[in-house]
Formats: sequence, C-alpha cells, structure tokens
Amino acid sequence: EINQPLGAILGNAETAEFLLAGDDPPLDELRQILADIRRDDLRASQVIKRVRALVGKREFRMEAQFLNEILTDVIRLISHDSQRRGVVVESDFAMNLPAVSCDRAQVEQVILNLLLNAMDAVKAVPPSRRRVSLRSGRHVSGWVEASVSDNGHGIVPEKLDRIFDSFFSTKEQGMGLGLALARSIAESHGGRLTAENNPGGGATFRLILPIHDGPRGHETE
Repeated sequence: EINQPLGAILGNAETAEFLLAGDDPPLDELRQILADIRRDDLRASQVIKRVRALVGKREFRMEAQFLNEILTDVIRLISHDSQRRGVVVESDFAMNLPAVSCDRAQVEQVILNLLLNAMDAVKAVPPSRRRVSLRSGRHVSGWVEASVSDNGHGIVPEKLDRIFDSFFSTKEQGMGLGLALARSIAESHGGRLTAENNPGGGATFRLILPIHDGPRGHETE
C-alpha cells in the first residue's frame, strides 16, 4: 500500500521531467502532475499513520459510525489506483442502516486491504471485464456487513481455510499479514471477517460488525 503511492509519485516526477525538457512545457498539465504528487504523498503518509496506529499501543476509538460513510471515503482513496489498473469499482450501499460501533481508521484499513486484494485478483482478467464490487447491507444475524467481491481467479479450495493465517499468502510477493491483521481487527470489534468463492468465479470477503448500542439511529441517505 505504501509502494503504490510512491510508485505513482516517481512516475509523475519522471513525466514532469520529460515535459520540462521540451521547448514549451504544458503548464496546466504540470500543475495537475504536481497536484497528483501532493495527493499521493498524503496517501502514503496516511498509510504510515494507519500502520503505526495498528501496531502501536493506541486504544481503539470506538464510536458510532455509519458504514456507508466509511466505504465512500475508502472508494475516494483508491480511485486513482483503480483507474490506473483499469478496474471498475462498483458500489451498492443499502440505505437506512443502523450505526456500527467501531474505530473508523481501523475499519477503513480493513476495507482498503480487501479492495486492493480484489484488484490484484482481477489483474489477469481482460481489462474490459475487470470488476470489483463494494456493498453494504444487513447480515442475516441482524448486524451490518460490508462485502468486497471480485470476478478474478477465486481462492483455491484447499487454501480457503488458511488465508487468514499469519504468514500465509497466495501471492508470490505477499507477506501473509494483511488478511490476518484484517481478521484480528474485525474480531477486536466483536465482529467477523469471512471469505467464500463465488459460484460464477472470483471471491467475496465479508466484514460483519455489531450494531452500535446508542442513540445515533439509522442513516437516512
């Protein structure tokens, strides 16, 4: 997650150098490149802050939060990366969901990890068919859930029970910590993180969180 914004910064810097070498540098395009560099720098900083919060001794800030607001913010975070990868991120959020009790930064990190994994999973899919879906709704338990689905290669059935184990990864360059940490966050919130293969291909991950026991009520829009 840190390499992605750093790679984008390097790519934009190289493009700016190329444009500046010309006789009439396009100033508007250079201004946009600088804005992109600034945004990616902030994104890298946010990732580092989240990692420090995850591994540090900071107590969870458990507050009433609307899950749809968190999901919308995460989509904004990955919009540049999804465009670069040629992945369409579809969203389908249920309305009138009750608030959940969570640490917003921690839940954002879980959803971000799931979305980045899903985009990795569709890398081998033809560009015109690369789809990742982010949904919210009520779980059968009555709690609130966020699900991330892809139309990629799916999870090898014999590895399905191990993907949340520490240091187990299905990626060649993976460290095997992302999903283990994501499940740990879910469980520390009193919730669950599950994975399943889709009947038509690909996989779906579900983050299921308990409802906030307080006065914040339901989200109306």
